[in-house]
This record gives sequence, C-alpha cells and structure tokens, in this order.
Amino acid sequence: MTDVKDTAVDTSYIDHAPQQKELHMTNRNIEKAAQLAPIVERVHGAHHPELSRVRKITAELQDSANGPHVSSLFHELRTVTDNYAIPKDVCEAFEATYHALERADRQHEAA
Repeated sequence: MTDVKDTAVDTSYIDHAPQQKELHMTNRNIEKAAQLAPIVERVHGAHHPELSRVRKITAELQDSANGPHVSSLFHELRTVTDNYAIPKDVCEAFEATYHALERADRQHEAA
C-alpha cells in the first residue's frame, strides 16, 4: 500500500492553464479585430472618424501582446468607442470588430 503523503503530484499546470487560455483567447480576439479594423475604417471612416484611432490602438495591442501598457490601451479603446457601443448604421464587420475588442478587453481585465 502506497502512503499518500509520499506520492508527489505535479499541480503546477493548474495555476497556469486558465491564464494561458485567457491569453490565447485575448490574442485571437485582437487578431480578428486587427484584420477587420482597416476594412471597417475604409468603409465607415467617413461617418465614424474614431475608427482611425481604433485601428491604430488595435495594431498597438497586437504588437504589444501583454506588455505593461495594454491596460491603458484598452482604457483608451473604451473611451474612443463609448464602451464599444455599436452605431445603428454599420455592417457586420464593424460589429464583429467591436465585439472582438470588447471580449479581449474583458479577458484582459479578468486575467
């Protein structure tokens, strides 16, 4: 019979797995938004000048991964987008961009 006290169990993965999943989900959302942002800006930029800044911030987020200034970039995005409010006169790509950014923001805050 094996004594339970003598059995070593590696539990180090437990603490890191959720954090890695959050990082992956955030990156996937940022990648999606970064792909769509230039298109959305081109289509809707004349009526929504904030999209230029949204595209630039999204590119900065993509380049910075989880650097120290990511929180301030998300704060600026919330300000520029009025907390990711979707205007009534936009296409699905616009909506998808804001939804992806909002998901990434929430995941970053939860991490």
